Amino acid sequence: EYFRVDLQLELYRKTVLDIYVDDADNLWIATLRSGVVQYDQSAKTFTTLSESEGLSNNHVRSILQDNTRQFWFGTSGGGVCQFLGKQFATFDTRSGLAGNFIYSVMRDSKNRLWIGNSQRGVSVYQSGRFENFSGDNGFLNVKVKSIAEDRNGTIWFGTDGSGVHIYKNEEFQAIEGLRGVYVKQIKRGPKGNIWIATAGNGLIKIEPQNDNYVITKWG
Repeated sequence: EYFRVDLQLELYRKTVLDIYVDDADNLWIATLRSGVVQYDQSAKTFTTLSESEGLSNNHVRSILQDNTRQFWFGTSGGGVCQFLGKQFATFDTRSGLAGNFIYSVMRDSKNRLWIGNSQRGVSVYQSGRFENFSGDNGFLNVKVKSIAEDRNGTIWFGTDGSGVHIYKNEEFQAIEGLRGVYVKQIKRGPKGNIWIATAGNGLIKIEPQNDNYVITKWG
């Protein structure tokens, strides 16, 4: 059964770019022009976090909650915002981030924050500093649209037109057979497989097997 949650049209005409469900089953909704909208499913109330509250940019593309229960918002033009519950901390090019237009944010099992930048590869935030990977040092100058981690600790990157890449044993590698693919989203499934939603190439499943990968495509 489908029904509206915004009974007062709180989300009316808002373009949604990402939805994150937190530990309490609340929804955090990234929007094109209205910042982040939080929906409390128990109270059935909406709260908006925008530039007026301290968000660095109202165009938000990605949302993440880390293991300390803090939120990270990837914005288009304002870098990454860390939400501490009431206050924001902004990380941008002045902080060492490679770019301020962010497409993806992911915290891995080693507590590293991976950030996909527009046309500038990825940045890693660890121990209070950024390390940037691009075409100058082993990766690519490309939009990274989605990031995931598999059971073995390998980091997966879905790019905008340059296929799928992984970071394993301290180096980047391209997944053969997927070059030129435009990736919209990467997720690890409950059985450890990597699922990839694409623009124009349908759905792709990758089964990691030791040092090899079995690729299945639909569409």
